[in-house]
Amino acid sequence: MMQLKAVSFPNVTFDQVKRQFLRSHDELAKFNSHPSIAAAPDRIAQLKGFNNSIDTLIKLKLLGPTDYNNHEKQPFSYIPIDVMINLLFPDLRDVQGLQLASNYGPYLLYLKENGCNNMFGIDIDSYAIQYAQEIGVTVLQANAEKLPLTSSLLDLVISENFLDIFYLSPEQQNEILKEVLRVLKPNGFFISQSEDLTAKPEKPFSAEVQRSIGVFDEIRVFQKTA
Repeated sequence: MMQLKAVSFPNVTFDQVKRQFLRSHDELAKFNSHPSIAAAPDRIAQLKGFNNSIDTLIKLKLLGPTDYNNHEKQPFSYIPIDVMINLLFPDLRDVQGLQLASNYGPYLLYLKENGCNNMFGIDIDSYAIQYAQEIGVTVLQANAEKLPLTSSLLDLVISENFLDIFYLSPEQQNEILKEVLRVLKPNGFFISQSEDLTAKPEKPFSAEVQRSIGVFDEIRVFQKTA
């Protein structure tokens, strides 16, 4: 029976991780100034019927909690995931992958412009999805508890700050993880960043790497295995 098992990479050296971390850091930092990233908050605000992002923030704050900050998400936020992906997949061009709760897909845009054309996202925010279409990123409107995908389709699923008890009950987390397991190919990977999973799996790297590059405390990696 296939299951998601936490995996670690004790043989990956500090130097390997450091080199990829510096590369990801520099490339993602540069990409933050991409015109489509800079334009996202105001454009999505306009699609929602507001004048701009400041107008959105003021009015939505009066209504209560808002996902406004998701529209300001920048690729730089995904450094730990980017390091992990590049260590697992040296050639991303043929990787079939999905990001859960991707919003308009700032990291997906980065991947696409770096030759990874088979990554897509899902989200429930129709305005963010509309903006994703405008900038050429594929984001489907779907619930992560029932993915509109065939089984054993994907090499990779990523999730950042979504599978968290602040947003989801343990039961919802479990349903989503079952769906992740279903859509991954055998030996496919699920990478989780900044998420309070109900289970506490082991960290992916050696103690030296974890101590030296603290952002990897945020990362957990699972593989679909028998």
